[in-house]
Amino acid sequence: MDIKVLNQATIEEPAWLAIQHQIESFDWGGAKFIAKKMLGPMTPQERLIVAVEKKRIIGVCAIVEKDIADIPETPFISTVYVMPDYRNMHVGTQMVNRALEVARGLQFGEVYIISRLSDYYEQIGFELVRMIKDFMGREMKLYRKQI
Repeated sequence: MDIKVLNQATIEEPAWLAIQHQIESFDWGGAKFIAKKMLGPMTPQERLIVAVEKKRIIGVCAIVEKDIADIPETPFISTVYVMPDYRNMHVGTQMVNRALEVARGLQFGEVYIISRLSDYYEQIGFELVRMIKDFMGREMKLYRKQI
């Protein structure tokens, strides 16, 4: 498995759209969110992180300026998703760790994650900041990590 960091500005459009199509096919609403975002212009600091196994994307997350809630915090590690057959193999943690390295390289001092998961992000060093509501009115946890 390989973890790749992708920047929309440095990838040819056909390759970017092929990746977007794979992500859009994931059976999860968050993947649809990031796939839609990939169709528009991403900011120069936004990145896509993918886990690849045998040329197939098996996991995704992104560093984005704005996520699924109207709050002032930024940037976010967004849409962390791993295909069911690859869960419990630390793929998500590897992608989040790579996203943290990239965010540090982009000179961010902290990053945020919005999630409903319990305990996962605390186990990898994030702190719960507060409860928020996302764009669909769902109760979500806002996590932060200093980098």
